[in-house]
Amino acid sequence: MKTKALSIVITITIFFFSLSLGWGAEIYISSVKAGAKGDIEIPIMIDQINKLAGVRLILRYDPKALIFKKGIKTKYSDPLICVINSKKIGKLIIVMAGAKGISGKHFPLIKLIFKIKDKKGFQNSWIRIIEAQLVSEDLKAIKCKISDTR
Repeated sequence: MKTKALSIVITITIFFFSLSLGWGAEIYISSVKAGAKGDIEIPIMIDQINKLAGVRLILRYDPKALIFKKGIKTKYSDPLICVINSKKIGKLIIVMAGAKGISGKHFPLIKLIFKIKDKKGFQNSWIRIIEAQLVSEDLKAIKCKISDTR
């Protein structure tokens, strides 16, 4: 009887674990931090990931209130190469890739630094992730959900 109960518990645990892996990852913009000289730091976060080797993000932001300055990799994403295309004002394309994937829970992939153009208009400004693609170490697509700011 004990072995049957134990096998049921193990089966249920494996089922819920596989469900959590099947949902994929969630990408979101964390709370904004104000910096010196009218700059703001916006972290792009990921909730959990296993062996992430490639990232492609497309973001849009309010060009009337914000000026993109730079993107900074974090200690978690440091093994990945990062390229940010900011040629079109109001749009960022971020690509990150590496031969060996990164794993973890609730960490920033990249921190984006913006200069506030108009402090009055900043209250109504916006930034959104409009597209996200993730690839694993074995070059398979990872399901990804984009969430609103947390």
